[in-house]
Amino acid sequence: SRKVEAKRPKNKPKISELRTSSSSSECGGGGDKMEKITVRVSPQQAHMPERGAARASSAKKKKKSRKNEITAMELEKKKKADDAKIPVPTLTPDQQQDQWLRAILKLGLDKEEARKAGHQYVKLDSDDVKLITTDTLDLVLLSHVSSPTLTAPFSYLLSCYRRATTEAKGAGPDKMKAIANALEVIGSYAFLSLNPQSEVVTPQQIKEGQETFIRLLSADRRLARALPDGFLNNMASNFEDTFAEVIHPVLDTLFPMNPTAPIPVDKVSGTLRSLQVLAAAPGGASAIISHPRFSAPPTCPNGARMEREILLGALVAVTVTKSYERFKGLLMRPPAEVNSVVANAQGLLDDVRAGLAVIFKRMLHASKSSKASSSTPTSSSSSPRNRPTRELVLRWFADILRLNRDRRKMHYFPGTVSSVGTLVNLCGLMGGLCAPFVKKKMHKSIDARYLFGSKARVDYSGVARLCASSKDIASLVDKEQQQQQ
Repeated sequence: SRKVEAKRPKNKPKISELRTSSSSSECGGGGDKMEKITVRVSPQQAHMPERGAARASSAKKKKKSRKNEITAMELEKKKKADDAKIPVPTLTPDQQQDQWLRAILKLGLDKEEARKAGHQYVKLDSDDVKLITTDTLDLVLLSHVSSPTLTAPFSYLLSCYRRATTEAKGAGPDKMKAIANALEVIGSYAFLSLNPQSEVVTPQQIKEGQETFIRLLSADRRLARALPDGFLNNMASNFEDTFAEVIHPVLDTLFPMNPTAPIPVDKVSGTLRSLQVLAAAPGGASAIISHPRFSAPPTCPNGARMEREILLGALVAVTVTKSYERFKGLLMRPPAEVNSVVANAQGLLDDVRAGLAVIFKRMLHASKSSKASSSTPTSSSSSPRNRPTRELVLRWFADILRLNRDRRKMHYFPGTVSSVGTLVNLCGLMGGLCAPFVKKKMHKSIDARYLFGSKARVDYSGVARLCASSKDIASLVDKEQQQQQ
């Protein structure tokens, strides 16, 4: 064997070693010697053919994919050109309304078309009605809502309202007009599906609808399961005078008579939110005031009983009690944690008072015709419907102060007065209502002698701090000193 030194070509990897070995073998008939040459190359040079093949294959696939894309684009262009040549049938205004309203109501007047579209088939008494338009919408909804096959009319109408508001986004003038008409009709039938006086639905369907309505009222407005924006206003807009027929059963459920305990402060947000939504609706504040239990009855003997019987007694009495979840084991916690819990409870109570202030402001301004109704003979009637709402709300405050006059005494029986929570919240609420006068420096125009006049709603003649002069106080002190001697 011998070594052979090979010159390395330019731009070629270096050959590490080239060895030759000779061996003798017989080839044919001669004795020629054959040389066996072993060549060792670098790893980079060994993989060059494989990389080249992979690149070629990848380029080939890209070229084929690009060709397929071009072909697909050409086919799509050709299809569009063919479609442009075919005349599109124009729809009449009634057919367009039928198409829009069917998407909202999920109803159909043709059995076969309704089955294909997955809609509910509605059979009308009249065969002349073939399309759902703004003129026939009332008839179609009446037939479907009053049908015994529809188990939850209110939930169905609520779903229709959600679909209508979705369809209204980006709609044209004609479509928007049809949707506005649909929203009005849907709101009217939603009111009828909750009204106990309605003959359109059954009492069981009304009960189920009220339960759903209350659950949506108390839900957070930021959640999807809450009552949609504008739904209550749409429902009450056409029934403002009779809205109380729907609101009163809801209020009886939210605020039952003679509650066993005040509403916990950490669980009052849903109830407070429900009352705020109802008070903001057209006719809602007036409906709350016209409730038979809004004010204390004339026969109510004291503040404790009034708190249990009036409509908003449990809500006004909200306070932090021993049952508050975060107060458990408070004495064993570090001071920083105790301060945090107390600050959280104070924040919750501040939210309750702020929410009550919003509700009572709406009720104070609910009656736009207070002056007109006060000039009529019926305004002096004892019926809540015939008296201005402003006067009824102020009388509500006066009743609480009047029935808790025993609180002025140094010693009183707790069973005859309202709870501490009621009176503290009442002070915060009345102070909040007086804030605009104080901030605008209008207190100078307020007659302080009003409390002693004939128009005063509360009798303060026996309150020495308001009625007695300095001489009267001095004489009282002298009498007490003489009696002690």
